Order: sequence, then C-alpha cells, then structure tokens
Amino acid sequence: MEIITLGLYSDLLSQSHAYEYRDRLQTFLNERNLNGISWMHDIYLGQFGDASIKLRHLAKNHPQVDRNKVKKGLSILYINK
Repeated sequence: MEIITLGLYSDLLSQSHAYEYRDRLQTFLNERNLNGISWMHDIYLGQFGDASIKLRHLAKNHPQVDRNKVKKGLSILYINK
C-alpha cells in the first residue's frame, strides 16, 4: 500500500470521533488488511496481543525492517500489557 494512502487512513485514528466509533474503525481497518496502521488502534484499545501479531506479520513481509527494532517494540508491548 502506498505511503500516501496509509497517511490518509491513519488520519482516521486522530479524529475526535475515533473513540466513539472505535469498534467500527477496528473492523474497517481489519477488513482492509491495514496492519500498517491498525496495530496502533489495537494498542489504543488495549489489545496488545493483536498489535503484536500484526507487527510480527509486517516484519515478516518486509525483510528490510530492522529486526532489532521490531524485537524492541514487541518487548515494550509485552512489558506494558
């Protein structure tokens, strides 16, 4: 997915009504397989396991991702859960 498109979708997360429609927003992001931003919404909802799975999937599909950074991020998610 192009960066511009992800930027437009990520704007949904910062809208004032994002909390009110959090369940619908989660469904919207998941149905469109927008793992690149939906993991942030999962963290917002306290669904750290789902966020972790999505981040691991992203790292697996993007070999240029620094694995050490991913491991650090996942460890922070685990500590905060």
